[in-house]
Amino acid sequence: MARVSAAPVRPDPRGAAAPAFGAGDLERRSLTPRPRPAGRGFVPDGALHRARRPRFPRTLVAAVVGCGVRGRAFPGFSGADARRGSIGIATGATWGTLPPPRVGTIILGSNLPAQRAAHRAPSPHRVDYPLTAIISDLHGNVPAVELAIRDACERGARRFVCLGDVVGYGARPRACLDMVMQICVPGARQWKDGGALEDGLCLRGNHEDALLNSAEDFNPKARAAIEWTRDEINRAEPRERSYVYWDFLSELMAKECDEVAMFAHGSPREPVREYMLPRDMIDRGKMEANFNCMERDVCFIGHSHVPAVYYDDERFYQPTQTEGPYDLALEKGKKAIVNVGSVGQPRDADPRLSYALFDGRSLWFVRLEYDHSRAADEIRAIPELPDYLADRLAVGR
Repeated sequence: MARVSAAPVRPDPRGAAAPAFGAGDLERRSLTPRPRPAGRGFVPDGALHRARRPRFPRTLVAAVVGCGVRGRAFPGFSGADARRGSIGIATGATWGTLPPPRVGTIILGSNLPAQRAAHRAPSPHRVDYPLTAIISDLHGNVPAVELAIRDACERGARRFVCLGDVVGYGARPRACLDMVMQICVPGARQWKDGGALEDGLCLRGNHEDALLNSAEDFNPKARAAIEWTRDEINRAEPRERSYVYWDFLSELMAKECDEVAMFAHGSPREPVREYMLPRDMIDRGKMEANFNCMERDVCFIGHSHVPAVYYDDERFYQPTQTEGPYDLALEKGKKAIVNVGSVGQPRDADPRLSYALFDGRSLWFVRLEYDHSRAADEIRAIPELPDYLADRLAVGR
């Protein structure tokens, strides 16, 4: 598949000086809620409310720093003085030290940003499309999420898109929500050592949907994790912090589009709950229905935790067959669905975390080793969470 070469290369955005970002840089901004289908959701006191009109207006603090990853207190916060519609969060000033990418990290032949500069093809849609890190299925796995975000920033990512399932299964739902809010929420898009980020997105996965509605259709292990996660979010201190989480969750959309791509958690046809797996390539009815529901030529999904690329002309590629930078080469009328895999619970027999980088035309799959034993120990330390959820991390199943 030919690549377009000799394209002008943008300067590496990391070369620009980025302002330091610390706990003293808090600024409050009002966020305009986006319309979404009406639904029912939980608020921390157990009452039900319409998700379209949250009990607590969608006004979040402009910066979420530290997010209690190391259990820091909230200096300077006055719960009595804070309005429920405008909640200030002040946490520890640092995220702690994140491990650098390990030797042997596989990026499918790519050595970003050097190869990105050498081989980058111009986008047929928008030449200034920011290098975007697309993450999905974080599942409360702090060691994996920390490393994925740090790695993406070091590789020049200027925007993050999270395809949902930030919570569920794992032991650190609040910390993962904090991290996603920090890289995706308007006004809080900063990351330590990563500088200011462009507007990001976060979508609603089936685990967020279960938190807000019901987990009755989940298997017993997943349902137990959802019930514990709901209680864990409600245990946030100070109490107003839990209102921020529930407000954020209730506003998540099922699907989103930008100028180039469509984003969904499950599939284009059923954005929250439908799985797309490699075996579905032989189900032409299902595949055609999903391609017909696409609103852009490329759609990024997660949910199955199995990275892959599906084309509407029946081509199918696993990440090992798409040596990066992989030109999607979407000729007029051609469409592709890209599953980016899972950061927090891979299920393709490879325990390394998985995410993707996309520049508007070319794609990189990223696999990184992380400290899954630490994540497993955190799960086993919680009696309400089944040990099976910890055991599967080591085998990628």
